[in-house]
Amino acid sequence: MATVIDICNRALSLIHAQPIGALTESSQEAVLCNQFYDELRLSLLRDHAWNFATRRVVLGEEIDEYTLYTYAYTYPSDCLYARRLLPSATEVVAFEVQANLSNSGRVILTDLEDAELEYTIDIENTNVMDPLFRGALSWLLAANLAPPLKAKTQLVQAMTQGYFAALSRAKMADANEGSTPLQQSNTFVDARA
Repeated sequence: MATVIDICNRALSLIHAQPIGALTESSQEAVLCNQFYDELRLSLLRDHAWNFATRRVVLGEEIDEYTLYTYAYTYPSDCLYARRLLPSATEVVAFEVQANLSNSGRVILTDLEDAELEYTIDIENTNVMDPLFRGALSWLLAANLAPPLKAKTQLVQAMTQGYFAALSRAKMADANEGSTPLQQSNTFVDARA
């Protein structure tokens, strides 16, 4: 099972740096991994609608009233990125995310009654992450660790190129996972068209 330390050590090995045993070590490598890891993980989670980080919930309605939209819903506490409101994959439902009236959280404003939100959740458990996502995260971390660890410019460029290649592979594999219903052909309807 992959751990945060495994991801960090993979990134460090890509730039020929010393491995770490914990993020709490006093080495420069550990300090930098601790500084960059969470921010880069969150950024990468927001970058794509990853299957492993997708959740759908029926939203709870807010008590406060807001202008411009009919309904206000509480923003889920585990939501990292609100993607779309359902009922339909083909219908685009307008919505906005704003601070609530007490500035203690966020709300989703829309004209859709009984809204269901599809969103990206904040995945911290590395074993839930797709292996290709973990690989792309290692490359991204390596590209960000290389400059402060005084890596040569060519190595920084190679890490950046490696990241984009790994990201492309991860996105492609993620997009191909799952299935959608096939359109049933109707000979009578097809002949009339």
